[in-house]
Amino acid sequence: MFRYVLKRFNPLLAPLIACQPREPGANSLKGPTVTPIKATSSGFIEVNGFKLWHEVYGDGEPLVLLHGGLMTISEMMPLGEPLAKHRKLVALELQGHGHSADTDRPLALATLGDDVAAVIDKLGLGKADVVGYSFGADVALRLAIQHPDNSMQGTKSGAAAASAVTE
Repeated sequence: MFRYVLKRFNPLLAPLIACQPREPGANSLKGPTVTPIKATSSGFIEVNGFKLWHEVYGDGEPLVLLHGGLMTISEMMPLGEPLAKHRKLVALELQGHGHSADTDRPLALATLGDDVAAVIDKLGLGKADVVGYSFGADVALRLAIQHPDNSMQGTKSGAAAASAVTE
């Protein structure tokens, strides 16, 4: 029931919910085999003294995708692929995740929020929406708090069982 309510009232979070494990005994939904989309660009971008990995998919209004803790971009692509059909999706690997090395600075939401704001500026995204999963949702909220006028149109963030919108 909770899944239905979120899908019904927050279509941006529906793919996130689809990525969640189903209850034991629930029917699995098998869809057609999909060929993974390819990034239009990718690489490291220097922000706040270290190199952060990013990948860009699709065209349209920019949308920044932030992964959960101990995740990478590839694990977020079940969410990212449908979004990239209608948006310019900029997927990031935060400090200490995937291609992005860990540094000697603390892994803190405040510094990660600053990193995302720097990426938005460096890529010239102008106004961008942000969607994050779990840990990424926390980073998205810190970004909205710390940089309310910094290229942010709105922040949509989803955690395991909740969503928040700041506009």
